[in-house]
Amino acid sequence: MPERFKIGVTERGDAAVHLGEWADKAPGLDAIVAITKSITPAFAEFILTPQIRAKTILHATVTGYGGTKLEPGAPSPGESHALISGMIAEGFPANQITLRIDPIIPTDKGLEHVRELLEMFKSVGIERVRFSFLQYYRHAEARFKKLGWSWPRIDDGMKAACFRLFAEYAQIYRFQSCATDVPPEYNHFCVQTGCVSAEDAAILGLEAELSGSSYQRPKCLCCSAKTELLTHRSQCKNKCAYCYWVG
Repeated sequence: MPERFKIGVTERGDAAVHLGEWADKAPGLDAIVAITKSITPAFAEFILTPQIRAKTILHATVTGYGGTKLEPGAPSPGESHALISGMIAEGFPANQITLRIDPIIPTDKGLEHVRELLEMFKSVGIERVRFSFLQYYRHAEARFKKLGWSWPRIDDGMKAACFRLFAEYAQIYRFQSCATDVPPEYNHFCVQTGCVSAEDAAILGLEAELSGSSYQRPKCLCCSAKTELLTHRSQCKNKCAYCYWVG
């Protein structure tokens, strides 16, 4: 039943930080894709309630840079691991959690962070990993310059090194990306699929066929049934230097 149901997403900011913007909308949704770097007690309590838990896919974003100048307001990787593991221990299904490494900066140091995260989370039961590579914005480059950094220049060889790293963990995780091209030679363990997809509907037990594309950005594969839940248009408290919001 394409387009007959409503999927709420929180791509404009952080689902936990901005919980107040969308919590009252949740009862009217068929499914929720909640994206957050900063799980808070209030957020955890909210999505652990049976009615919300049953309809939520959690994208737990951990890049390896939390607590650094790149993401000064975000939890450290260790803190994120503890928060996510705690939610699973409290009854949130691991198969409804996606580890979101977004963005990846595929320098040698950046790939060390990716490896550390894949190792850190391999025993908690999460099977899906979503990723994207750092996307350029002029205002973000200006933030980098203020921090004394040059904007990383990412080439195909750096991306290929990341895919080779993923291949080492292909027996543990399924790697997915939405708008990032995946070369055919890596398709046996890494695929392009929307952040809101038929797989999410199946995990939540929705007997529905997703259709259309949201066209949120070039090559976006998310279904057209998704609805943005957040209303603000500015950086959140995580203050990520690469954030697409200007202010």
